[in-house]
Amino acid sequence: MCAPQGLYPQSVAFRVYCDPPGGRVGSGGGTLVALMALLREEAPELAAASDADTLSRGVAAFFSSRRVLLLHAGGESRRLPCYVPEGKLFAPLALPSASAFTPVVLDVLLSLYFRYPWSEGELILASGDVIVDFDTATLPAGFARGDLCGFGKPTSLQQGCRHGVFVFGEADGPGGPGGPTSPVTGFLQKASPETLRLQALLPAGAGGLAEACAVDTGIFSMSPGFVAALLGWAAAPVAAPMTLTKGGEGGEGGVAASPLEATEAGRLYFDFYLEVPSATPPYHATHPRHAATPFTAPHTLDQVASAMLPAPLTDYLEAMARGASCLPPPLLESLHGALRHLEARGALLAAARFVHFGSLVEYPAALAEVIAARLRPFYAQGAAAPPVGPLHAQLWGGEGGEGGEGGEGMQGCVLLLNCGALSIDGVAEPPNSARRVARRGVGGAGGAVACVELGEGCSLRLSEGFHLCVGLACVAALCDEADGGCSLDLTAWPLPEGLCLDGRALSSAQGDEECVLLVYSSTDSFKRASSLSALLYCGQPMEAWLQQRGLSPSDLWSEAELHAEQQGQGIELWVAKLFCVLPPSPAAAELVAGYYAAPPPGWAEQFRGAPRLSLGEVNARTSPQGRDATRQQLRRKAGAS
Repeated sequence: MCAPQGLYPQSVAFRVYCDPPGGRVGSGGGTLVALMALLREEAPELAAASDADTLSRGVAAFFSSRRVLLLHAGGESRRLPCYVPEGKLFAPLALPSASAFTPVVLDVLLSLYFRYPWSEGELILASGDVIVDFDTATLPAGFARGDLCGFGKPTSLQQGCRHGVFVFGEADGPGGPGGPTSPVTGFLQKASPETLRLQALLPAGAGGLAEACAVDTGIFSMSPGFVAALLGWAAAPVAAPMTLTKGGEGGEGGVAASPLEATEAGRLYFDFYLEVPSATPPYHATHPRHAATPFTAPHTLDQVASAMLPAPLTDYLEAMARGASCLPPPLLESLHGALRHLEARGALLAAARFVHFGSLVEYPAALAEVIAARLRPFYAQGAAAPPVGPLHAQLWGGEGGEGGEGGEGMQGCVLLLNCGALSIDGVAEPPNSARRVARRGVGGAGGAVACVELGEGCSLRLSEGFHLCVGLACVAALCDEADGGCSLDLTAWPLPEGLCLDGRALSSAQGDEECVLLVYSSTDSFKRASSLSALLYCGQPMEAWLQQRGLSPSDLWSEAELHAEQQGQGIELWVAKLFCVLPPSPAAAELVAGYYAAPPPGWAEQFRGAPRLSLGEVNARTSPQGRDATRQQLRRKAGAS
């Protein structure tokens, strides 16, 4: 919606592609799908090439004259369900902006990539659920990228054991042919601190830490030759048709003649960050590298072999088995064969900022970190520092704000983002596009950050802990406001720590607007649970939640779903018929409160009698454009434009 109204530069051509409807295909599968979709739009004859060799040669030529940024938008966002309609890439940020459009994660990501020293023919892959920011001046123009270049950030060994970690070879030195990058001699996935200490320890003091390793930031630069090798592998026919399970995770299967065909059918799960970086290293240089040059045609095999030794296949297959790769061994072997002779390098970003938006709890904390770092969207990058104004003071402290400079005192605050008038802990708050307020009656600055976004016409009483309340304006708009007070008043039922509220306005087949208010906790089982007894909802075992309300599993799941659970196939909270379509009256508050507080008499009967939807059904009926239109209306009320 923003591009036609001039917010994004006309020099940037945006393309949006979705995973195939057949199933989840992972970051690697999504990369293949997006690249092939781009080829079909821009070079249909090339995309229709009948053999993998022709496709590979054409791909190298096609990408050699382009600069491509490929952002994964966050997948299903199950751990951040309130932003499933938008996707994590378009999750709103609490940043000062005079635009009617809310700054989103994409806007801050672009501020980095507009500063980055691109090389002609470069393709950069990055994740949309993390903001990475660093001083791009540390990367001179034409720095050596090899065929695959990763970007690492110094972090502790305890943090590194939960992520991918680079093992760097001997650096060329700042004035050497490689510039700020080093050969990558290994890539470890979720290795123990002991293994990281033995194989991946950075020089003492890196990142200001006594012991540090280079954690993968999710950013990888690829040469045209690397993209050609990857797509050539994907399009190459396998020796025998593959029988694959849906999405690599069980379910409906199928037969495919190539990895690309299997991926586009949604029957192959391919994790770029697991299978690809591990297929290139380790390497051992036998003579100094060539001077850094912009990307050209891929290296010849003789050139690469004279400088490097490829990773042993057995080591690669063992690493993929430890990493729980979903690719069948024959595909891992062919992927290794396609990539093993290509050059891998890495850059260590000594002062990089890494802000992750992956889960409910991480989101408000990430908002606070973005505020504290004074990050800005790309369209506000002209000034050396953010201009002083009321919104900046309200967020960052100083005149008119609460708290110190640089985002100090964010802990224990409530962030109000894109809100109309509402009440928090008994205090009326005026419309705000982005503001933080101190909590009333709780234990000071040591508490967790809470956030209310897209809220209006509601009254809440929060705990001292974490909360994320989104979209309450959508619910309040349909409730009775005849008495002149808050249309959704939950003050009689304080929210327990960790509880989240997620309001949705839904389209109906009759054209009437309905609304639901999703209630869940940050500890709930948003991914498939092994059994009903292992499933958590509203911060407690689902079986206990049902018993307290006089309900049974058959009230939420179909007979087929319960039978599958009994057969050991697990069960999904995502498909439970949990959420009532709310009545347009003050009675909605009592119905909502019964999800997390002691239900009043008759609550179970009201629950059973109401039309109910699952999380999946609610997402399918939620319009991200409608939610963004509501945000714009609330920002105008707050005077953001």
